[in-house]
Amino acid sequence: MNLLTDFAGVPAAGPPPHRRRHLAAKLLGLAAIVAVIGAGASILLPQPPAPKVTIDNRRVAPPGDPVRVSIPTIGIDSQSVVPVGLDRHGAIATPCDPETPAVRCNVNATGWYTSSPRPGAPGDAIIDGHVDWYGPPPTYRPDVNAIFAHLDRARVGDQVTVVDNLGHSRVFVVDSVATLPYPQVPSGMFAKTGRPSLTLITCKGVRFGRDRLDRAPVRARLPRKRRLRLMPDRHVK
Repeated sequence: MNLLTDFAGVPAAGPPPHRRRHLAAKLLGLAAIVAVIGAGASILLPQPPAPKVTIDNRRVAPPGDPVRVSIPTIGIDSQSVVPVGLDRHGAIATPCDPETPAVRCNVNATGWYTSSPRPGAPGDAIIDGHVDWYGPPPTYRPDVNAIFAHLDRARVGDQVTVVDNLGHSRVFVVDSVATLPYPQVPSGMFAKTGRPSLTLITCKGVRFGRDRLDRAPVRARLPRKRRLRLMPDRHVK
């Protein structure tokens, strides 16, 4: 179609020839602009704003399995934390079974109850340990202190450091120390949600056969402003 003719193909009455040449030049320029717009319209249109990226500094790496727990103020440093479940009596198992004499027990080992959260995750992580290790019946007389022999000496404000198998170190702060008759447990123990906390527990009190009548739970919480401290730990390989 000729831009200077009508739709029936008949020449339209128009301006003089020199005006026609000027109009033709303008129309050719307009056609070129239309071609550019058609070929790359997106570069001429306003772009939507880029999505806003928010960095949440409160997020931390998920905790791993505990491999070491220490309370420097009372000389506790267990470099062997083993996973435990329930024993045949339905109670939380200990790091090694005192009813199996053939098993050589590491008296410095502690046990992480695997049905509780990992230390640092929401809820209450539970780690137990022996207060002492005893000899044969009938007296079962204790002959050596175990890892939690002095757990009841912990005080509010003491720091409990837990290192996991990913090399992360978390520092909890003791907020309660108690002595409770078995099977009573402190409030918040076994929690699956809420602020990350830690319960260290061992036996205490008068010996009754192969057990003691009381429990000594030490409760600690992870401070809100210091959830995670990344640091190399020589114990984790």
